[in-house]
Amino acid sequence: MSAESRPIDPRAFAAALKDLPLSSIYAKIAELENSTAHLERSNGELRTFIEQSNGGDKDCEDAITENEEVIRRMRERASLVKLELERRGERWPEEQQADADGPEDGQGATGAVGSSPSNEQQNGGLSASPQPSREQSNSNGVEDASEGVHL
Repeated sequence: MSAESRPIDPRAFAAALKDLPLSSIYAKIAELENSTAHLERSNGELRTFIEQSNGGDKDCEDAITENEEVIRRMRERASLVKLELERRGERWPEEQQADADGPEDGQGATGAVGSSPSNEQQNGGLSASPQPSREQSNSNGVEDASEGVHL
């Protein structure tokens, strides 16, 4: 086994999505958006540090370059997740939220992962989170991984 992990190939990622339950698909969206936001914030902080230091910082510049590549891959995965949602007849969470808010609302989309129509039917109402939070675990304090492939 290699000491360095490699990102999953986009074709393998798309194939794995087909086997995931809808709740895991929505959780993957939230994970990708959260990770991307953190990397973008980190890059901003690194750029500020480079600007304030004399002569720049090669390590910081390398980190920014690496983060930008990871962000690109995450956006590619988000596109694949969106295609999978469309294949299932579902919609991207921001689109659902925008429809729910309506144009006269004035508040706009929150960016939060909302419920899907199928979650609404299953739960008898809107649910803020289509999947239990990470804090919820089995009685041993270990997350239950029986719900599918972890991407």
